[in-house]
Amino acid sequence: MLSLKDLFFANEIDCDIDVKVHIIYEQDTDDIINQYIVFCKVLTAQYKQCGQTRKAIEEILRICRDRKVLVEYLKQRKTVIMDIMTTLFEQDYMTALYGKEWENKGRIEGIIEGRNADRLNSIRNLM
Repeated sequence: MLSLKDLFFANEIDCDIDVKVHIIYEQDTDDIINQYIVFCKVLTAQYKQCGQTRKAIEEILRICRDRKVLVEYLKQRKTVIMDIMTTLFEQDYMTALYGKEWENKGRIEGIIEGRNADRLNSIRNLM
């Protein structure tokens, strides 16, 4: 059972709407939806174990191949999948770096403004 309110608005005090989804799947079926769900579970487990790395992607593909999950799709598009997942990882990394850069820039500006304010206060006190 997934609650979208809990997933997306966990830190919000008030959220007037919630959607609960009950996911039913069986691991032993060849249904495409079930295979995709298994793929997502493997992906989540590998992220936790290896982080968002190329090794994790290779392990995800290997495990899915061994479990016969999305075998044909992954086999035909292995290179594309590797490229897309690597790009997503890099995008997440670059976004985090960008945020840190702006955070540092803001911190530096705050320090400069604080020093300028101290100087002005000192000048006013001297006068």
